[in-house]
Amino acid sequence: MDATADRTKGNGLEAVLCSSVDDDVANKKIVFHLKPGLVFHDGSAITSDVCIWGFQRMIDAGRLQYFNYFEGIDKIDNLTFQIRYNEYTNQLIQSWGWFFPRSKDAFDKGTGGSTDAIVQRDWDETHLVGAGPFKLVEYVRDSHMTWEKFDKYWAAPLPYLDRVEIRYIPDPVTAQAIMEAGEADYWGTAPAIAQKDLISKGYKKISGWVGLVYSIWPNTSDPTSVWNDVNLRYALDYALDKPAIAKAIGGGLWVPLLQLAPPGEWGYDPQYPERKYNPAKARELLTAAGYPNGLKTTLLVNATSTADADAATAIKQYLDAVGIQTDLDLADPGRFFGTVWGQAAPGLSLMWSGMDITHLLTYMRWFSTDPFTDLVYLGHTDEQRAIDEEAKAIPDAAGQKVATEKAFKYLNDSGRLVPVFQLPSVAIVQPYVHSQQFQQGFVRWQQELVWMEKH
Repeated sequence: MDATADRTKGNGLEAVLCSSVDDDVANKKIVFHLKPGLVFHDGSAITSDVCIWGFQRMIDAGRLQYFNYFEGIDKIDNLTFQIRYNEYTNQLIQSWGWFFPRSKDAFDKGTGGSTDAIVQRDWDETHLVGAGPFKLVEYVRDSHMTWEKFDKYWAAPLPYLDRVEIRYIPDPVTAQAIMEAGEADYWGTAPAIAQKDLISKGYKKISGWVGLVYSIWPNTSDPTSVWNDVNLRYALDYALDKPAIAKAIGGGLWVPLLQLAPPGEWGYDPQYPERKYNPAKARELLTAAGYPNGLKTTLLVNATSTADADAATAIKQYLDAVGIQTDLDLADPGRFFGTVWGQAAPGLSLMWSGMDITHLLTYMRWFSTDPFTDLVYLGHTDEQRAIDEEAKAIPDAAGQKVATEKAFKYLNDSGRLVPVFQLPSVAIVQPYVHSQQFQQGFVRWQQELVWMEKH
């Protein structure tokens, strides 16, 4: 399964390695019909047995999302298998259907048949034998990956390119110099200032996808946290001049957000009474919460991201100005993600959320009472749990859209997250490169369709 071009219709998925995937709600099962004749990069066949083995590996590792709904997995024939569930939720087809099988033959050969978890993990981390348009021929950690055209790709004669080399260049100044020297064709992680500069010099921008939403996550999961006071959370919102932050730090390319759902996504309400920049209102709410002389807090930030650190500095200046005296806790990635996904600190965190195949899936995976990854700053209520259960039971897209609007209204009204800006997904490419990345969503990039003019 893969993401479709139109994420607002159906479940946002279409069959790729399957001729069809049927969610049989009445009989509580999802049936996968594999296309015949498909092979992995090592030439081994893609069969029901291999797919079941892949699912079983996720189950054994405790990595199958919504495992509490899982009833069993069965082979019907060599190209057909099914997953049975004990209760319907519209999240199962999204989670279980979006599956990328890997070669069991290559895994068994590479690990020597070892059942040792460390041996298996080490092989997994450095090898990828799948069924995509390019096969991995070299991987050097912290240096590069080299991929070559897979001649038996299921959509042959694609791909267009014969070879792809991905280089890791952590310093953006060096990366920009490589682009300008014509030593690279494609830059997928250019910061906003570099994007703006290269675009002015004639390089192309590929965009069209919301990308990441950056928000302040107050600690509302701890019942003793001061941030359980909605007045304080509203004060955060009113204290920030989000358009000014987005313009100054994002070079005019970031989009300020006054709602958690970006414009154009399910859950965005053009009529919503947004909390716009109003420092006097922020001070008024601080007083109403019992802090007429202000309060002190800490903002946790991923220090290795220059953009995050710069945005946090701007946020601090606005919060300090209204009396929310903010210390920046600049953490390395290990401590940062270990905190936001492990044990929340008492204050605030500046954290992003991703955008998934549909915005209901985004809500369920990031903000719901049953998330894909538990972002531990976010507290939940019985009211939200009821909203979630209602939303998960709706099978049709129109009903899911309405449920998503209700869910995001709850988050906006409660102020449990304070959206600040949207970081659009952008790639900068040489003028001769043609790619539709981000045109069909962040999670779908048909690399087999990338091509280059003679240059």
